[in-house]
Amino acid sequence: MGTHQPLTDQCRYGDDKGACENIFSYGFLDANVTSARAMFLNLDIPDDDPLRPAKLYVSTAAPGLRIFEDDGEIGWESEFIWLVVVNEEDGLDFRVRQTIDGKRDIQVFWKEDELDTSKLREYIQADAARDIFHLRATVLLQNRVESQISTLRRTQGMERESTIRDVPWDLTMRLRSLELEMLERAMTALESQKAQLILSDTVQRYLGLADDREDDEVDFS
Repeated sequence: MGTHQPLTDQCRYGDDKGACENIFSYGFLDANVTSARAMFLNLDIPDDDPLRPAKLYVSTAAPGLRIFEDDGEIGWESEFIWLVVVNEEDGLDFRVRQTIDGKRDIQVFWKEDELDTSKLREYIQADAARDIFHLRATVLLQNRVESQISTLRRTQGMERESTIRDVPWDLTMRLRSLELEMLERAMTALESQKAQLILSDTVQRYLGLADDREDDEVDFS
């Protein structure tokens, strides 16, 4: 389950869109569609993050993640999440500067290098602690996906109100089923990704070689 695996280019009608986008764009979903294909989940920066205001101010990325299916595999991509999972002790820094017109602006730095936040993932990929950052991102995504699964499951068994027509209701229920199936597959893929990252030497040193706590008791934030 990669972070930036591109989708295969498609030329057939609607194949490059997720089920939700197809419904929004065209008002229907082909009967042969068996996957949600792609979906976007919003993400937020925790309120207890002291850098939250500055992160939100400088971020240019959509505040969320995209889950998608490509060649039968579930993948995800998000530029925003890397800003969420790194902190001051990792090397992220914000400084206020005064512009020539007397206004103030915020500069972002990554380990003393001025940073374009759209390229933060590139810096993380080149960092010796990249597996730790990937693990934090994976755990955060697991929590977000699990929350969305719970939300969708609460809609199972809902009774249709008399004011809702059959076609929109059937489309809604079908979309819910497709997205729930994709999210459950994403949870499986994320769990596998987390298990691999925990075996990393970098992560093992970060956790402490003598630390016998269970994985679900470790705080990766």
